[in-house]
Amino acid sequence: MTLVDKHGKKVKELKHGLVFMQPNGHTINADFSYIRWKRIMASYQEGRVVSVLEAKQLIKDGKVAYFRPHYSRHIAASLMLEAGCTVDEVKEVLGHKSEVTDAIYRHQTAVSSTRLATKMGNALENRQRQAHVATTDATELTEDDMDWMTGSEYGNIDLQTISDIKNGNGTMALAKMLADMKEQLREQAEQNKRLQERNDQLQQQIMMLTTQLAQRLTQQ
Repeated sequence: MTLVDKHGKKVKELKHGLVFMQPNGHTINADFSYIRWKRIMASYQEGRVVSVLEAKQLIKDGKVAYFRPHYSRHIAASLMLEAGCTVDEVKEVLGHKSEVTDAIYRHQTAVSSTRLATKMGNALENRQRQAHVATTDATELTEDDMDWMTGSEYGNIDLQTISDIKNGNGTMALAKMLADMKEQLREQAEQNKRLQERNDQLQQQIMMLTTQLAQRLTQQ
């Protein structure tokens, strides 16, 4: 006799759609599993068997760490995003459709974008410091300076600008090039600021939702 045959009649009578039951015939609900999972976590860390009430108190007081199996889904989502998957791809894999979950995922990508923008800004600043620009006249540029300006990383620098520098007319041209680089840094800083503001907003939303969830769990 299968479990379906054994409990099928009760399932139809109770109309809850569940097949697996407790030994006493009662349904297994979320609270049943949730409470006992707390007890398992607390007992394992304490090295002894604790009661349900003691487990709840230990977790509430922060004396034992608590890890919900559902956290594994968020860990998987974060790892997929860090690996380059899009938000829509992650949502498809995990089956999430809510706007709240979407906001959490986009928070993760915003953090990654902020890190990327910061690294790009630092790279530009380092390259600017490495430019050996003569202090008396732009015509005193060394071969290293010319190699730097015509290198693959900066191959899009206007050739006329380089020609002007070689012909002794490069003071203003070089100044313009440096001004353009500073403008790029300024724009990058503004973008970083906007990303940080968005990041802060999402952090506040997450904290608010976490507080609401904790309150509901406490009420249970």
